Amino acid sequence: MQGANDPRVNINESDQIVEQLRAKGVDVPYMVKYNEGHGFAHEENSIDFYKAMMGFLAKYLK
Repeated sequence: MQGANDPRVNINESDQIVEQLRAKGVDVPYMVKYNEGHGFAHEENSIDFYKAMMGFLAKYLK
């Protein structure tokens, strides 16, 4: 997850990490919310994140 307006973790840095992992064949889920900063303050974004996290855990923690 990445808030596009995050002053601490620049979105370009996160993009680079994801790009490099995907280039190595790692399936990396990556969620960017363009109306967020460092941490998600909007409830709908938090819900989206938790849904994605639950899907990830269900897939990999069998």
